Amino acid sequence: MLERLVTLLDLPDADYWADIGSVDARSVVDENPVTVLSEVSHQWRSWPVMRQEHLAYILGESSLLIEKEILLEMVKSSNSSVAMSAREALRSTPANEA
Repeated sequence: MLERLVTLLDLPDADYWADIGSVDARSVVDENPVTVLSEVSHQWRSWPVMRQEHLAYILGESSLLIEKEILLEMVKSSNSSVAMSAREALRSTPANEA
């Protein structure tokens, strides 16, 4: 699952990513969110900037605490575009579930 997610997150910034790739990437997360996001939380810091930005773009739709925790960590990124993407995603995050 993580490999599929990474493949989708690595799609170039273009209409295809925004229209289809991001939806497909979110679907991968939604198939098994706790497992996928647990793996992501351990790896995202080592990922290329574009992959991190795309990750932040697809997060924030769920009320799972782990999703918000990843975004809160991403806000602290030394890369300003990753931090900004995470802040934008946090604005749309629903209330947390336990």
